[in-house]
Amino acid sequence: ATSANLSFWLKVVSSETTTTQAYDTLQVQIRNSSGTVLATLASYSNLNKGSTYINKTFDLSSYKGQSIRIYFLGVEGSVTAQ
Repeated sequence: ATSANLSFWLKVVSSETTTTQAYDTLQVQIRNSSGTVLATLASYSNLNKGSTYINKTFDLSSYKGQSIRIYFLGVEGSVTAQ
């Protein structure tokens, strides 16, 4: 292969109303076959919410020849106003 890319469509939807605190998060990670994190490609949160899908593309050429795993790690959190 002459290139290696990861591409996906992302639309962040969240009920959080804050514009300053990230409660709902998503990380995109590259890990090796033993689970060691080689890189965090991106981090998204409720602060990135929008109304349309956006295409995200990452160059993975530096990992050619390796066995890697792609992880999408989502955490949903919230704070209740008192």
